Amino acid sequence: MSAARHASSTSTKKHSRVWLVTALSVLALAVVAGGLVVVRSRSTNASAAPTAPPTPLTVVSTSPTGTSVAGGSTISVQFSTDLAPGSPMPTLAPAVAGTWSVLSASLLQYQATGPLSPA
Repeated sequence: MSAARHASSTSTKKHSRVWLVTALSVLALAVVAGGLVVVRSRSTNASAAPTAPPTPLTVVSTSPTGTSVAGGSTISVQFSTDLAPGSPMPTLAPAVAGTWSVLSASLLQYQATGPLSPA
């Protein structure tokens, strides 16, 4: 084999090895990076506390109670949990003129400006 041909063959083999080593390095790096992403996403999901369903909203108490209520009385409604910001105010049936006030996140008060019972 001539020296020029031998040098060309050696150069080609060396060039092929460089490409092979580079390709394998890139592949190994991609596998490691992919494994890190999978491990990070699993650890993030595993460490997140499960979210409990929201507490159902119920009326805990109302006042006044009974059938003989003075005409100028305020109506208070205490809920079991805080109302969401911007929640709509309750309605009275039959309708009674007045306004609702938010005393706390779970307590509303209605000040009637008219009679509590329809005439």
